[in-house]
Amino acid sequence: TIKDIWGQVASASLNIALKDPNLAPTITNSANAGIVEGTAIKHDLAGTLVYSDGDLGDLLTTSIVGQSVSYADASGGDRTGLLSPAMVAALKGGFAMPTGAVGGNAGSSTWSYSLADDALHGLGRGESATVTTTVQVDDGHGGTARQDVVVTLKGSNDAPTFTSAPARVAVLETAGSTGSATALTLQGTASFADRDLTDAHSVSVSMQGR
Repeated sequence: TIKDIWGQVASASLNIALKDPNLAPTITNSANAGIVEGTAIKHDLAGTLVYSDGDLGDLLTTSIVGQSVSYADASGGDRTGLLSPAMVAALKGGFAMPTGAVGGNAGSSTWSYSLADDALHGLGRGESATVTTTVQVDDGHGGTARQDVVVTLKGSNDAPTFTSAPARVAVLETAGSTGSATALTLQGTASFADRDLTDAHSVSVSMQGR
């Protein structure tokens, strides 16, 4: 409002628009977790992801944007290439979490990881596999945040087993032959297997007679 010395008044409106830049959402994980082979028939883990956004009107959505599996031997060497596609799929498949609309600008999700102990038999003593799942929260206005959920799987030693049947054979002396220098020989195959992927083996023979 303006007023001159003669008392004449003029008024005009002034509009001020306040614009706030978009605030990116945040995501936090309650804890990462680990599993040790041989401690249960079936392993179950769980945790919580918490989301928040300073923009009150934002509607958050979540999604899983990546998942990877790595495998290290007892010396820390990368042995991921030894994992079969089936084993990789089983380790990834243990992770589960609902995704989609959070229902506002804040919320949480519970993730779980469930795996049968048999799926870990490829890991030897001192070895570990790591399953990393990347979760993203999106505010719908260009703001995103990501958080890795890391599950570490630790192996134990599995003893080798023979896969061939026990063999019992007899060496017969040649009738009517004495003083022969010809050796009597037999041949056979003993087969074994070990579920631990990187184990090295030695074979020994002990003689038993009666």
